[in-house]
Amino acid sequence: MNSIGTFEERERYINELVSYYRSKKSYLCEDCRNRLSKNPLRLLDCKEEGCQPVKEGIPHILDWLDESSKNYFMKVLEHLDELGIPYTLSPTLVRGLDYYTHTVFEVYPAFGEVGSQSALGGGGRYDGLIEDLGGKPTPAAGMALGIDRIISAIRRYYDEQKISLGEVKYDVFFAQLGDEAKRLALRIINELRSSDIKVSFNFFKNSLKTQLEQANNLKVNYVVILGQKEVQDKSVIIRDMESGVQEIVDQKKLEPILRKKLGKQSVESSG
Repeated sequence: MNSIGTFEERERYINELVSYYRSKKSYLCEDCRNRLSKNPLRLLDCKEEGCQPVKEGIPHILDWLDESSKNYFMKVLEHLDELGIPYTLSPTLVRGLDYYTHTVFEVYPAFGEVGSQSALGGGGRYDGLIEDLGGKPTPAAGMALGIDRIISAIRRYYDEQKISLGEVKYDVFFAQLGDEAKRLALRIINELRSSDIKVSFNFFKNSLKTQLEQANNLKVNYVVILGQKEVQDKSVIIRDMESGVQEIVDQKKLEPILRKKLGKQSVESSG
């Protein structure tokens, strides 16, 4: 993970980066000498052994970001923390295309050794892409994937976990109301999925009515509702979609209560 900030912040950083590398030019490989004038950010991608000592002393782009960009990046990391997704901050991680802004990332499998050829994909925010194509300024995000690597990783994972793929039928739908609820919902959903409860959700819909309609279309038996009041009370609402009856339960008791309602064995007894 890294942030390359806004266009303006990045330009200021590139000037500093070029100044630093020019002072070390005699130590650089031929490719890096060319990158100094053509695409300075790609200097940080160099894998040549002789360039690595130079990279260790580079100025870090995070030090050149304004407070608003730093705060935005911190929110991204907070959401990852809420999900329990491990990440590593890498000041040399950049993308070479001009339309990238703010967050950039690469994704690696949780197993196996991490190397230059083990990334499953990489991307970030594409806020400048639509404008480059002649459109209006439009927030966007995207990534490039290594399909062969992903297929190999999935096969290896499913073999290790002895999992077979089939048609997905969701057990519950998780509805959220408000920013705080949305952030907390990420962690709870992840915990439920880790305990073999199939959860559907839609964070692009903020209306409870719309989310309940989607749950009804999915034919789930139960909807878990988390609003601002529930965030403060550390509770959630379980709605029976057939009867319409709702009950308030402690967040810590949600998983066993759902398992009982769904007729699922406890994780301990099934293991």
